[in-house]
Amino acid sequence: MSNLLDVQDLTIDYPAGGGAMWGGKRFVAVREASFSIGQGETFGLVGESGSGKTTIGRAILRLEKAAAGQIFFEGRSVTDFGRTTPLSYRRDVQIVFQDPSSSLNPRHRVGKILDQVIARHEPRPAKDRVRLRDELLEKVQLAPYHATRFPAELSGGQKQRVAIAHALASKPRLVVCDEAVSALDVSTQGQILNLLRELQDKLGISYLFISHDLSVVRHMSRRIAVMYLGRIVETGDANAVYTDPQHPYTKMLLASVLLPHPGERDRKRQERLQLRAQANASTGSLSATGCPFRSRCPSAHSRCAETMPPMVAVGTQRKVACHLYS
Repeated sequence: MSNLLDVQDLTIDYPAGGGAMWGGKRFVAVREASFSIGQGETFGLVGESGSGKTTIGRAILRLEKAAAGQIFFEGRSVTDFGRTTPLSYRRDVQIVFQDPSSSLNPRHRVGKILDQVIARHEPRPAKDRVRLRDELLEKVQLAPYHATRFPAELSGGQKQRVAIAHALASKPRLVVCDEAVSALDVSTQGQILNLLRELQDKLGISYLFISHDLSVVRHMSRRIAVMYLGRIVETGDANAVYTDPQHPYTKMLLASVLLPHPGERDRKRQERLQLRAQANASTGSLSATGCPFRSRCPSAHSRCAETMPPMVAVGTQRKVACHLYS
């Protein structure tokens, strides 16, 4: 079965500053990122703020322009669309943002917010739109009367459910979830995550799940990619990456995750303290010539400053960009 989405060697850059004093230099936000998403699959992108994961999501939505590489949706080149994005692609690919308060029009009632999407992608008589709107609210576990409410009258969890309904209104094939639960309290996070999984089971939609929280990404995703300073440094099965990380950065990222079992906490305490001290001692390198993680890496050597390590297979379902394996 072919993939729903293929991202191949995607590079995205921006001007490094204004005026000629910068010499035309450009800041590379994403460098040669590659991954795929199957039909009905959740693929996770995880990394610290500034790693480039949201930029990739925006490029898939055609909110950012690729400097190099290709994005294919069902074999069709998204990067070759030109200036105008086909309505069919807008319908097939939707997004759920981090903050529903900023993504929902505060001047419109929930019913109008959903009606506008339905009318654009599936023109129907008013009576049918009301029925479809109520069905959408039911799918996200909200009562029909919520259609009469303004976003400000809803709780954070309710607003995010409306945002999910808004994304589903066009019957998309792929939904980009950009930090979709990070602004919610822990109990509400669990409810929204379970809702997203239920919707996937019922509708067969695919998710690109973007988050800084590796434990949340593990809960949602079958496969994940770990990003650092614009590069994908490790990919593989979500449980395998979480329980047996290979890249030094993935190990450091996991060191910041709280462990619930007392015995496990004690066993890994010294490793966490050591990794956190190393992380606080230095910052990564934006150089294109070497590994960007080398200044924070406990295993760095001279080769790490000379060449960027290639992405190599480690086992059957894991790839890692690290000279320890190349």
